[in-house]
Amino acid sequence: MKTMSGRRNDHAQYVAHPAVPARHFATKKAKAKGKGQSQTRMNLNTALVEDIISLKDVDEEMKSVIEALKDNFNKTVNIRTSPGSLDHITVVTANGKLALNQIGQISMKSPQLILVNMASFPECTAAAIKAIRESGMNLNPEVEGTLIRVPIPK
Repeated sequence: MKTMSGRRNDHAQYVAHPAVPARHFATKKAKAKGKGQSQTRMNLNTALVEDIISLKDVDEEMKSVIEALKDNFNKTVNIRTSPGSLDHITVVTANGKLALNQIGQISMKSPQLILVNMASFPECTAAAIKAIRESGMNLNPEVEGTLIRVPIPK
């Protein structure tokens, strides 16, 4: 064997260290890309589906759910623009369950304030306040006699 100086030395051995460190771990599996691969599509015959479920009933149920969702969005999202958003609130009174617009006059004083005049049914004022608070519309009514002031949150 040769040494660095070029002389022959039988006792010395060269140990070669790699210049680039080697990674001795297992490699990761390649994940499948979702964009490039096509998904298997299966065409179903309506006659086969009709044996299991009624498509007309499912269609009617879906349409009713969509309509209910639209009504819910109109009541909750457009609260700033219409006093009618409080009409659907149900007030539990001694006479039974009544809509808020049946026992009080709802008007809009400003875009940030709705007034409910309970002069015709003053005994239902406390029940109306409770119903407005529990309506799920994040409203906190204030009372001045038979007048309920409902500030609209921004």
